[in-house]
Amino acid sequence: MRYNIQFNLRTVFYVLFLFLLLPIFSIAQTTQLPYHIKPYSMESGVFNGNFEIEATENIAFDGVVQVADAPWLKLTFSSANLGEDSYLILRSVLDGKWQRLNAVALEQWQNSSAFFNGDAVEIELHVADDDKGVYVNIADIIVGEQVQEYGVESQCGPTDDRVASSDDRACRLLNIGCTAWLITNGKLVSAGHCVSSNSLLNTLEFNVPPSLANGTLQHPGPEDQYAVNTATKVFSNGGIGNDWGVFEAFPNSNTGLTPLQAQGVAFTVVQNLGPSTIRITGYGVDGGTANQTQQTSIGPNAGSSGTTMRYVCDTEGGNSGSPIIDEATGNSVGVHTNGGCTTGGSGSNSGTSAFNTAFWNALNAGSTNPNVTCTITLNPTSGNGTLAYTMSITNNEATNQAATVWVVVTGPNGFNQTIFNRTMNLKSNRTLNRSRNYTIPVSDLGAFTFTINVGTNPTPIWDTDAKIYTKTSLEKQIVESAENLTSNPENMTLIGNYPNPFNPTTNIKYALNEDASVSIKIYNSLGQEVATLVDGFASAGYYEAVWDGRNEFGDLVSSGIYFYRMTTGNFVQVKKMLLNK
Repeated sequence: MRYNIQFNLRTVFYVLFLFLLLPIFSIAQTTQLPYHIKPYSMESGVFNGNFEIEATENIAFDGVVQVADAPWLKLTFSSANLGEDSYLILRSVLDGKWQRLNAVALEQWQNSSAFFNGDAVEIELHVADDDKGVYVNIADIIVGEQVQEYGVESQCGPTDDRVASSDDRACRLLNIGCTAWLITNGKLVSAGHCVSSNSLLNTLEFNVPPSLANGTLQHPGPEDQYAVNTATKVFSNGGIGNDWGVFEAFPNSNTGLTPLQAQGVAFTVVQNLGPSTIRITGYGVDGGTANQTQQTSIGPNAGSSGTTMRYVCDTEGGNSGSPIIDEATGNSVGVHTNGGCTTGGSGSNSGTSAFNTAFWNALNAGSTNPNVTCTITLNPTSGNGTLAYTMSITNNEATNQAATVWVVVTGPNGFNQTIFNRTMNLKSNRTLNRSRNYTIPVSDLGAFTFTINVGTNPTPIWDTDAKIYTKTSLEKQIVESAENLTSNPENMTLIGNYPNPFNPTTNIKYALNEDASVSIKIYNSLGQEVATLVDGFASAGYYEAVWDGRNEFGDLVSSGIYFYRMTTGNFVQVKKMLLNK
C-alpha cells in the first residue's frame, strides 16, 4: 500500500512540475530591431520669416545627414522651433521618398522622423513669412544595422509553411519588431507585451517592401508610416490568454489620412472559439528578402477555450500581435502572442481570444455608435437652377445598422427643406450611394447649407464631432456650380473637381469666356509638377478634364493632397483636391 501511495504522489508532482514549465516553453514573439544611436551634430541656425534668400519656397537651410553604408536612418531632433506654418522636408537620397514635418507632426513623432532607406537623408527647413525664431537641431540619429541570423522559434513541423501575403489590414510595428492590425473603428491591435513600453512603440508601417538580400529591413515611404499615439494605449501583459493591446495612430504627416482612411479596409473582431481553420498573418523573421515582411500561414484549431486561442500555424519572432483569423469568414477572433510549436510537430501556438472581457471592452470602447462617414457632391444639370446631388454614406462598423438618413437644406429667411428622408439598412463595411436632382432658388444662391443626418428623425444620434462627417456651408461650391447653369460663361473660371476626395478618378470642370490657349496641370504638396491634363487652344465654353491619379509616366501616385492649376493668358487659378486610396 505504501508503494502505491508513493507512486501516486510522485505522479502528481511530475504532472504539476510539467504544468509549471509550460510557460517557459511558450515564447513571446517579438524581435529586436538591429540599430545603434550615433552622435551627430547639425544645427540649422535661427531664421525669421520674410528674409531674403535666393532659393525658392522659403528654404532657409538645407543639408545632408549621412552615415556611410547604413541600410537605413531615422533622425532624432534635440530641439526645434517650427512656429505656426514652417516645416521640414526630409528626403532619402537613395529612393527619393520624403516626409513633411510641421510643429504638430514633429511632436506626434516624438521629435523623430520616419524611417528612411539608405545612408543619407536630405533636410530642408522651410520658414513661413510670419514665423520668428525658426530652427532645428540634431544631436544624434538612429542608424540601422545589418541583421543577424535568426533561429527557428515556433514552426509547427519540419517545414515552414508561411507564404507571402498582402493583407492591407496588417502592418509592421517598430521599433520593437511586432505586428499590428486595423479594426473597423480605426483603432489598432497588437500584443500587450509589444505595446507595454513607449520607448519601443513608435512607428506603424503598411505596404512593407522586401528586405535586402541578407535580411536587413527596408522601409516603405513615409506616406505609409504612422506615428503611434502612445497616450491612447490600453493593454495587458498578463501572459497567455491575457496579453493584448489596443491603441490609435496619428494621421500621416504627408497625406493627413488616418491608417483606416488610407488603407480602406479593417478587421471585424468577433467572439468565436470554434473556427476549424485559423490563419495567422504577420511580420515574422525569415531569411533573405522575406525577413519581417508580411507572410501568412493556416492550420487547424488546437483546442481553443476561454480567453486562449490555440492553433497549429507557423509563426516566428515578429509575429507577436498578429491577428488570429477565422479562415472561413476573414474575421479576427483574437490576437497572437506566443509560440509553442516545435519542428518535431508537437505543441501549438497561442494567443488571446476576444472572450477576454477587458480586451473586448477595449476593442469596442467609443464605438457604441456606428462609424458612419457621409459626403455630398453637387453638380449643375441644367440652366433652370437644378442641381444633381450624390450622397455617399459608408458604414465602417462590423454590424448592419438600421437608421433613418435625411438631408436638410437651410438657407436665408428661414428657408429649411428636407430633400431626402428614408429609413434604410446601412450594411456593414459597405458604401451606399444615392443620386437625386434638387431645384434651388437661384436668386438666393450663396447662403445654403446641406447637411446629412443619420439617426432617428428629427434627432441625429451621431453628431458632427463623433461618428459622421457632415458637409456644411457649401456656399462656394453652389456659387461655382451656378456659374455653369448658363449657356455662355461670363468669366474664365476653374469651377472645381468632383468627387473630392476621390479614388481613383476625378472630373475637373472649367469655363472659358473667350477662345484661348489653356493649360491645366497637377502638382503635389511640394509644388512639383505631376501631370499635364490640358495644353492647347479651345473655344469659349464649358469643359471637363479627367485625372486618373497617374503621373506623366503613367504610374499611380500616392494618397495625399494635390493641387490643380488652370492658366490661360494672364488668368491663373489654383484649387486643392484629396486623393484617398
